[in-house]
Amino acid sequence: SVVVESRPLEYIKGTIIEKTADLTRDAKVGFDSLEVLVEMKNGENVYDPALLKEGLALVNRLGKLEGVNRVFSVLPLVKVLSFLKEGDAEGIKEILNDDVGKLDVIRDQLFSKTGYRVSVVFGARTSSEMRKAREMVEQIASDYPALKVSLFGTVAMYPSVDEYIVVGKPLNVITSESLVIILCVAWVFWLNRSLGGNRKVSPLVTSVAMTVPFLFSSSVIVVVMVWTKVPL
Repeated sequence: SVVVESRPLEYIKGTIIEKTADLTRDAKVGFDSLEVLVEMKNGENVYDPALLKEGLALVNRLGKLEGVNRVFSVLPLVKVLSFLKEGDAEGIKEILNDDVGKLDVIRDQLFSKTGYRVSVVFGARTSSEMRKAREMVEQIASDYPALKVSLFGTVAMYPSVDEYIVVGKPLNVITSESLVIILCVAWVFWLNRSLGGNRKVSPLVTSVAMTVPFLFSSSVIVVVMVWTKVPL
């Protein structure tokens, strides 16, 4: 079968960006991260102790996933500091607004009014590897029904590009070919009426025959891609 995957860095080969990506991946530091927003489904704010507890449990599980280099989140820090302030909502609010909140430059990157940001760093190179990473995170997140887990960022996006290629491209081909056949049928029908006489060409057969060269060339390309294992 045809392999469907994209490589985010294939258009900038040999650049310092690609070299940096290879270096960080080889060092097990990672390059791309799957961004996750962790919230409570009941709509509570970020100061909810239950969110801290459930979110931290999720972060610990994510850190043990295959292929994960590291997980970045302010949740462990908040958990440690909360022991000093009894771990209630007011204590967590004080931590986020006073202790962590003093870091104005990065504060908005760590948490929002309703949840915490978690960055799961993978060493993924292709969209198929990114899809696997996304599916693993979604599987883990399903074990925490009280949490609303939203994925965003390029790692979450690239698999959707593959889905468009798999579903959208064949649909475009079918739509365009159907349109060609309809137009040809109308044209041949009009031509038969205009010329008159007994010798008439079948509109449908003629229209289908006109699409054969395109279908043949497309089939040859698919066969070559399958044989040589060239990704789509």
